[in-house]
This record gives sequence, C-alpha cells and structure tokens, in this order.
Amino acid sequence: MEGMLVRLRPVSEDDYGRLPTWTRHSAAGVLVGGGQSDGLDAAGWRSAIESGHTEYAAIETRIDGETIGMVSWRPLAHDRSFAVGAVVGDDQWWDSGAGLEGALLLVDHLFQRERAHRLELLAACYNRRSVAFLAKGDLVVDGVLRDYLYVDGGYHDAVICSMNREEYLAPLDGYLPSLRLICDADADAAAGTLRRYLAGSGGDHLRGVLSDWRMPEAAHA
Repeated sequence: MEGMLVRLRPVSEDDYGRLPTWTRHSAAGVLVGGGQSDGLDAAGWRSAIESGHTEYAAIETRIDGETIGMVSWRPLAHDRSFAVGAVVGDDQWWDSGAGLEGALLLVDHLFQRERAHRLELLAACYNRRSVAFLAKGDLVVDGVLRDYLYVDGGYHDAVICSMNREEYLAPLDGYLPSLRLICDADADAAAGTLRRYLAGSGGDHLRGVLSDWRMPEAAHA
C-alpha cells in the first residue's frame, strides 16, 4: 500500500521499541484499543501485536524510508466491519499530511481489498488534528463517549464516528474502483486471436466452445 508521501509496511522488530513512546503522547493519535495499550513496553507491544487480535502496519516515508507512525485495525460485529486507528509518533511529521495519507491508505485497503462495509474510528476530543479531520465531513459522528479516555490525571470525552461503503464510494461520482483481475479488452483480444487460430486449424469443436464462452458483440452491447 503506497501513496504520494508514505507507504504502509508490515511491522518490524524495531517498531516494538517505538510504540511505547508514540502512544504516550496524547497528540499523536489513537490506535485501535484506545487506553487498553497505555503503559505497554516494547515486550508488551510485541505480545499484543503477535496475538493477532488487532492488525498493525507501520507508516514509512517514501523519500527516505523513515518510520513515522502506525495504523491498526480489527474486525468488529462481523467480518466486514472494522475499527481503525492511527498514530503519528514523529512530531516533525505532524500536520504534514503524511499521517492522513497513511490512514487513507488503510481505508482504501479495507474497502477495496477486504470488502469492508463499515469502518469505525475513535477520536479524542482534545486532539485538534483528529477533530479537524472529523470536521471535514467525510465521517458520520455516531456519538460522544463521555469520560472515555483517562489522560494526564483526568477523564476526557471521545467521539466515535464511522463510514460505510456507500459513503466511501459517494465522492467518486459513480466510479467504482476496479477490483477485477480480468480486463474485458484483453479478454476480447485473446478470444479473437484464438478464433483466428482455430479458423485456420480446423478445430470446429473448440471453435464452437470458444464462441459460447465469449462473444465480442454481446460483451460490448
């Protein structure tokens, strides 16, 4: 999964040591699981990631391969519903658009490759970057979770929001991302080549089978 600024890659050995620092910073973001992972050391993060309950991918810059954050996701009520999260731990990349692109790469992957129907995101009300993202209007606010997070010795509200498949596709103005492995034009060209070959080889039976399999006139009707 690769964008203009960043790519998503599998978690590496070095990432376990980065996560304790990244997740302690309240402005960095929220990974799936929220406060459940607070206070974990590198060994704790290794155990949590290797358990497989939640999937993780590192956000890496395309320019120099620097690891700047992490995205996470896990299934919810059914296998096409996911909770997603993201954290950008390197403050030099805050407000750069890199973290947003990493999160959007995950959104694209889940809707296009995992055939997701609904994604759910939790955002801390004190995180101005998360709130600004919500204010763009691409997500539906489902509700406010009062006193959901405990940070800096106090309780803080969180916003839970979501996007379903129809909402994901709506800005595309009718264009559906192509997930097909077979190109119609290539298939027609292949069928034509085989017809011409069989016409000169006397393969009447195979020629009939091929005609039943794909008719160019019908394919473009």
